[in-house]
Amino acid sequence: NSTGYEYSLSRAEYPSLNAARKILAEVEGIEDISLPRDNFIRLHVYFASMAVERVEKVPAYTTMNLLGDVGGNLGLFIGANVATLAEILDYAARWLYARITRSGYMPG
Repeated sequence: NSTGYEYSLSRAEYPSLNAARKILAEVEGIEDISLPRDNFIRLHVYFASMAVERVEKVPAYTTMNLLGDVGGNLGLFIGANVATLAEILDYAARWLYARITRSGYMPG
């Protein structure tokens, strides 16, 4: 999982000249006005948008779908085999009956 944020950058010198002079007046031993400007930072972080986009991976074919499809195909296959077997037995019975009746042999 990764999270990306859009950002933009803006820059301004901090502290301002007046604020830097005030810092120099309050802190003893600092005489160079560039020292506060080079060593202090004021940071504001803003989000461009508070919208959240969630990306989830979802399996397209679940185990239950697979079992259902296999069972359905297996049922179709077995059903076709049973029907074919019944047709073959019917054909064999008719053929045998025709052979028996043609020869004049009657069981019984």
